Amino acid sequence: MKKTFLLPIILLITTFIFLLASCKKEANLSKPIAFVSIYNATLNSLNFKIGGKPTSGTSLARGAYSGYIGAYEGEWDFNVLSSNSDKAAINERINLKGNELQSFFIIKEDSLKYLTVKDDMTVRNPDRPVIKFLNLSPDAQQLTLELVLLSNKVAFTNVQYKSYSPYQEVDEKTSYTISLKASPTSELDILTVTQAFERNKLYTIWTTGLANSSDDANRISLHITEVK
Repeated sequence: MKKTFLLPIILLITTFIFLLASCKKEANLSKPIAFVSIYNATLNSLNFKIGGKPTSGTSLARGAYSGYIGAYEGEWDFNVLSSNSDKAAINERINLKGNELQSFFIIKEDSLKYLTVKDDMTVRNPDRPVIKFLNLSPDAQQLTLELVLLSNKVAFTNVQYKSYSPYQEVDEKTSYTISLKASPTSELDILTVTQAFERNKLYTIWTTGLANSSDDANRISLHITEVK
């Protein structure tokens, strides 16, 4: 039996947090600004630091998105911490390029498992919504996402784990049925939701959790984020 849920779009106001206060003496203020967003694809709430500074005053919950964070071009320390610990689980040195937008999808907080995606705002279409899909479920080697409205179907087929699809345009409609499947021909949908999409907006649809878990807390979930 299919499980059907109403899933609201995560609409978050883009936050430009410039990580400059502690580095004015060292930073070249003439450098361009790079922008980073963080997605929590783990099962737990996480905290993040860039350049030793927290990116937010609150933890980022499972399925949440930080909005864009600004930093000068150059190398920065990037730390991921569990919300109940001061010890960083991920310590990386990341290179940020001015005027580029990057998204970090954190898949496991206890190891270096994350996916970096360069965002391209030029794909925006003033007349249609534009969508990409990411498979971030560790036990799902591939997933297929289908958007269906009446007899019309848009499919993101066989997206591998830690991979993402090309952007696809869809019509602006209010009642898409979105089905997540283990393969294009699977008879049993893993998850089905309904959703509306608006023209001139970019969306990322992404998974968290495990496709084969019987534990509700760990079970796979779909998250729909407007990228802005």
